[in-house]
Amino acid sequence: MKCASCQHENDPGTKFCEECGNKLIRVCSACGVELKPTTKFCPECGTPIVVAVPATKPLARRVADYTPPHLAERIRVEQAALEARGATDGERKTITAL
Repeated sequence: MKCASCQHENDPGTKFCEECGNKLIRVCSACGVELKPTTKFCPECGTPIVVAVPATKPLARRVADYTPPHLAERIRVEQAALEARGATDGERKTITAL
């Protein structure tokens, strides 16, 4: 919830601003009536109350974005060793899956 005084973005359900300490209240964007935290429609004018969804961290798009550097280096070394042996299609292993 955004503070009306300082515009600081607070966690949902917070009663006082973490930045300036002012009381956080929800008001109807159409008529300005103070709303309860669980209100979905304004009791005065009937306007739907839209709750802002907090932004989420974007997901990594490539494996290289989240692979630890030491593991990425091991993968590159193994790939180079396979190519040096002439195995261009990768390593084949027999596995048992349950």
